[in-house]
Amino acid sequence: MTAELTEPVTDATRTLTEALALRGVTRPHDTAYVFLRDGEHPGPPLTYGDLADATTARATAFTAAGLAGRPALLLYPTGPEFIRTLLGCMRAGVVAAPLQVPTRARSLARVRRVASDAGTRTVLTTAAVRADLLERFGGGPELDGLDLIATDTLPARATGTELPLPPGPDAPALLQYTSGSTGDPKGVVVSHANFLHSAAETLESWPCGPDSSVVSWLPFFHDMGMLFGVMLPLLSGTPATSGKVQRRAARGPHEDGTLAAASPATS
Repeated sequence: MTAELTEPVTDATRTLTEALALRGVTRPHDTAYVFLRDGEHPGPPLTYGDLADATTARATAFTAAGLAGRPALLLYPTGPEFIRTLLGCMRAGVVAAPLQVPTRARSLARVRRVASDAGTRTVLTTAAVRADLLERFGGGPELDGLDLIATDTLPARATGTELPLPPGPDAPALLQYTSGSTGDPKGVVVSHANFLHSAAETLESWPCGPDSSVVSWLPFFHDMGMLFGVMLPLLSGTPATSGKVQRRAARGPHEDGTLAAASPATS
């Protein structure tokens, strides 16, 4: 690992959940992530302390629901609830498979194929996405047999349920699926060690110092969006800003001099 990575995340930190636990204790009030409303206007920051608390609460709820050690699909727009749920899944041992939120029956069919391949019927999402899917597809076969769980309605505080042991470096961090555009989607298991290695390699090319920031418009279900928008910022201790790309975002600097980038950028 590089010095930039091992300074904020010590050699004893072997997993993403350990990195978050460390930051939740040592830097609880520091900004971890910011999300842009309408692609431009920053929303309230998500701090390491708040994220650590939310992750524990999600992990506790997933464990109480019997999801520990089982796969689950994640259908989320880019936003804080995706990160809370993803890290909550990692802490509880739920093997998460992030997918694009379906907007048509055809894309929902891909969700069904992935669920079948992963051997799960559990779909974690937001209340808004759940309501939209049920409104548009609830009367048809597309959602039949899938359990849609709105994680943003789960208890905000951890209950008395005992969590499983924390994951080790070789434990699955998530399932990354191919698009399936040329055949059935195929899943690849990505471990915590895989993510730490990818982050270290990335930081060799784009070092992140104490005053750096990461800006990305790539969706989180995308492998590069996951790396630049979620994992690298957490492991390097660099605040990240993410949002949905807007049409005018590719024109260049705004009038106030800030750069609207349509791809990952560090400064």
